[in-house]
Amino acid sequence: MVIRCNVMVIRCNVMVIRCNVMVIRCNVMVIRCNVMVIPLRVPYLSVDPALGDASMRPYLPVALDYRGTTIAASALMDTGASLNVLPYSLGLSLGAIWREEAAVLRLGGNLAPYPACPLLVNAIVGTFAPVRLAFAWTQTENVPLLFGQTNFFAEFDVCFFRARKIFEVQPKQI
Repeated sequence: MVIRCNVMVIRCNVMVIRCNVMVIRCNVMVIRCNVMVIPLRVPYLSVDPALGDASMRPYLPVALDYRGTTIAASALMDTGASLNVLPYSLGLSLGAIWREEAAVLRLGGNLAPYPACPLLVNAIVGTFAPVRLAFAWTQTENVPLLFGQTNFFAEFDVCFFRARKIFEVQPKQI
C-alpha cells in the first residue's frame, strides 16, 4: 500500500494550506479457485430382466438422514416429477411421525388420492457433501423413492447417457 500526501504551506497574512488529495493505491488480489468435481457415474438398473433393455431405469443409490437416523435407499431419477416423493414406509424407517394435520400437499397423477406432507431430509450422494432435500412424504407404498425437479434437480447437475446405460451426477456448480 502506498500513501502519498503533498502539503505546501504558504504564509501571508492568512495561513493557507494546500493539500493534494491523498492518493491511496491498493491492489487487491482475488484468487479464484475452481475445484474440478468428478461426477459420480452410475449404471442404469434393470427392473425386470425379462424385458431386457426396455426395463433399464436410472436409480441412484443414496443415504437419507433424518434427525440422526440414516438409511440406504435407491431413488428413481424422474425429470418429469415436479417434487421429490418419499414413500410412507421410508419416512417411518427414518423416524418421521405422520401427522394428519400436516398432510397439506396435493399430489397429481396416480398419487392424487393419497395425502402427503412436507418432510426435509438430508441426502448423501456418493462422496459429495450432504444436501437438504424437500420431500412430499405420501401415505402410500404405491410409489418408489423419487428424485424430482424440486429440489433434487435444483441441487445436482445430472447427465443421462441412456444409449450407454449410465448417468452422471454432480453437485450444482456455482
